[in-house]
Amino acid sequence: MKKEALSFLLVFIFIFIISMISQALSYEIVGYYPNWQWYDRDKLVNPQTIPYDKLTFINYAFFKPESDGNISLTDSWADENLLLGEMDWSTNTRKEETSIIYQSHAHGVKILASIGGWTLSNNFPGIAADASKRSNFAHNCAELIRTYGFDGIDIDWEYPGYAEHNGTPDDKQNFNLLLQAIRDTLDALGNATGKYYYLTAALPADPDKIDNIDVATISDILDMLNIMTYDFHGAWDPITNHNSPLYAPAQGDPEFCVDAAYRNYIAAGAPKEKINLGAPFYGRSFAGGTELFGSHDGQADTQTWSEDDGMPLYYNILGKWSSVGAVRYWDDQAKVPYAIYNGGFLSYDDSLSIALKASYVVEKGANGLIIWEITGDYLEDGSTPLLDAINNVFNNAPTTSIRENLLSSNTKTYVNVYPNPFNPTTKISLFNITPNEKLSVKIYDINGNLVQTIYNGIAKDNVMSFTWNANGISTGIYFLKVTTNNINITKRLIYIK
Repeated sequence: MKKEALSFLLVFIFIFIISMISQALSYEIVGYYPNWQWYDRDKLVNPQTIPYDKLTFINYAFFKPESDGNISLTDSWADENLLLGEMDWSTNTRKEETSIIYQSHAHGVKILASIGGWTLSNNFPGIAADASKRSNFAHNCAELIRTYGFDGIDIDWEYPGYAEHNGTPDDKQNFNLLLQAIRDTLDALGNATGKYYYLTAALPADPDKIDNIDVATISDILDMLNIMTYDFHGAWDPITNHNSPLYAPAQGDPEFCVDAAYRNYIAAGAPKEKINLGAPFYGRSFAGGTELFGSHDGQADTQTWSEDDGMPLYYNILGKWSSVGAVRYWDDQAKVPYAIYNGGFLSYDDSLSIALKASYVVEKGANGLIIWEITGDYLEDGSTPLLDAINNVFNNAPTTSIRENLLSSNTKTYVNVYPNPFNPTTKISLFNITPNEKLSVKIYDINGNLVQTIYNGIAKDNVMSFTWNANGISTGIYFLKVTTNNINITKRLIYIK
């Protein structure tokens, strides 16, 4: 390597090491798709009709962890049709283009295999406690990716340390070991395929259950922390209350809300840029309830909401609203609606409360939202009111609240690149640049050679964005160099084919 090129590289590396990691200005929308919902409404929400353009990740739920660390399907008919494609019986072959894997990738959406769930978590403690079972489980995670083409793994262990699901105090440390075994195996697979594979986990919002997790350690291992900020209250409580209050309601445990869960994870060592908060597209009913914080019959209303065992999906709430005489009320302290109807009390989320949850993500600089689950607000005409509410907030955020916060609180020029690592495109956003100054945005390779000039001209605004498409170049490390009359900023980019 020439001396000049080496010096250039060392300068780049030095600048990168001392530079602070910046907040992402794009947001993840992670939608869970349960395989059993494929049958619902005559297969209305299927791989061809999922609104991919409104999602960034799909978590396909669920696979079952077996006691020996193997992983099995939970519905072979649905899974084969959804993951491999429908069968063309005339040729006895699968129509790949009808699979959720194919459609996700065709729309630029990552899809992860979600393992576990509420009814399938009993085997996690035993797997995590045994080195050979951990290794076997991690190997089977890689096999899921090889077999179906997933982009990663989502672990839904509900919950480490939870006695009713065979949990023990050792789960706290063993959870670290299990996640690290999976991460190492996915990295090895990635080295062989040239791809990066994501590892995420669905995590509890209850402070007692958070205490059973080594948040700081798992945050270093996981790409995203999916916090299940719902099911805070239900028919098991003595009084009616909210399923997913954004802020603490006037009654009940003040820690049982989205805001407290977020703050508890931050306090425990989670980086905000990895936190996804929960957005429920369903409600919880209380049979016999007639008011907020009032008594009820001690069970969910499975008669009115029989289709969903007393936990109605949003489209069913809308469909029965008039027939059950529902009246909407708003709790301005908790920032969520509730309904009183002929038969009981219903806690649910609507477009306003979901938008407020999305706005909270923007305000706090968190990573995004997870949705349980994406068929919940899918109406017969194909519209998705709750999902649209999230997109409306996130899509407008860079030019509204985030832009205003950056411009008012930070006088330094701010450069953000997201996603990073990326394939094949990444968005470059510049904040607090001076209009009418000379502006240069260029990409260099690791040897200091110019790869592409993104922009070379006059800054037209104090906020500018560009997209770099890296198609046609090799996997590797690149450097973004942004210069004006007064600043010189470098950021490392990782392109993975």
